[in-house]
Amino acid sequence: MSKVLVRTAAAAGLALAMAGGASAAEVSKDVEVKGTPTQVWEKIGGWCSISNWHPAIATCETSKEGDAAVRKLTTKDGAKITEKQTAADATSYGYTMTDTPLPVTNYNATMGVAPSDEEGKTKVTWTATFDPKGASEDDAKKSVEGIFESGLQAIKLALEAGP
Repeated sequence: MSKVLVRTAAAAGLALAMAGGASAAEVSKDVEVKGTPTQVWEKIGGWCSISNWHPAIATCETSKEGDAAVRKLTTKDGAKITEKQTAADATSYGYTMTDTPLPVTNYNATMGVAPSDEEGKTKVTWTATFDPKGASEDDAKKSVEGIFESGLQAIKLALEAGP
């Protein structure tokens, strides 16, 4: 009898933990483009170069917050987004959104490049985790997916067009 109670309590505890401590939503998108990782990163990887390739971003301004780089993005429709860089190396960076009109909070993302399995190509990957804010998880994911997809397709088109 006590084994049944222990199993029931354990199952109830697991269910509560899963309901109360649900993991963050995640979106990850990638695209393969022509060029080596170094060549691709030179074109897209600068902290503020997003305004050169993302079709929704009109301007990017950089500043420092302590040791961290900060970028303030203005979209073509006037929305403002502030992002703080959390990591950077030769072919990737990580960042958090500190101010955004998107229906997300606790947003953490990475963007990077790596060699593709296909000769002469590079895989560009953009990944984020976040909690929905004022929207369903599906709607929040759709917002982020749309941003990633339009940005990655713009990168692909730009790199296919050549220098």
